[in-house]
Amino acid sequence: LLTSFDLALHMYAAQSFFKRNIGCNTYSTVSKSLLSRPNGNCYAHLRLTAACLSTTKAYTQPFRILDGSVKKDTETFKDNEQNMHKIIDELNSTLKTIRVGGGQKAIEKHLARGKMMARERITKLLDPGSPFLELSPLAGFGNTEVNEETGIEESKPIPAGGIITGIGSIHGRDCMIVANDATVAAGIYHPITVKKHIRAQEIAKECNLPC
Repeated sequence: LLTSFDLALHMYAAQSFFKRNIGCNTYSTVSKSLLSRPNGNCYAHLRLTAACLSTTKAYTQPFRILDGSVKKDTETFKDNEQNMHKIIDELNSTLKTIRVGGGQKAIEKHLARGKMMARERITKLLDPGSPFLELSPLAGFGNTEVNEETGIEESKPIPAGGIITGIGSIHGRDCMIVANDATVAAGIYHPITVKKHIRAQEIAKECNLPC
């Protein structure tokens, strides 16, 4: 366990770093907030100290305030805007494909059994009209597997990693929600599924969310 002297030393080092590079008492504010929590302890300060001292000066300078002086009629701006819209359209198209799940045939078989789709279950579970913050929707999308017969690595995406995770409101309480998608490989757990599930539980623990 750390002594009070050790803790004070860590706090002083981080606070000095913030004052020197940013010119504010950010660390003091955050550390007081951590101590005010029921589970606040010296380890929270150590984690924050490590983050402070490992951050370079280049990344701790205040952002320049956008004054609206960007020149939208330049070729550079137009090219950047066009490229950005292209990337956004590609992302939306990918997310649309992922939301289909395991494919139309698997969906029809699932619905024929009288079961609801995973996303439909989540919608029914959430407070009416409340938002749902989905996490890691691209997990498993670029998955590849080696064909045992040919020995060639082939693309075999696992839509959303086989499970849907995210944060939503249930009876006014923010909760971490994990829903298995049975249309993806009959609902079995792949390595990426396990990683995504554990990550959701880690976030729930860190944010004190029911899971």
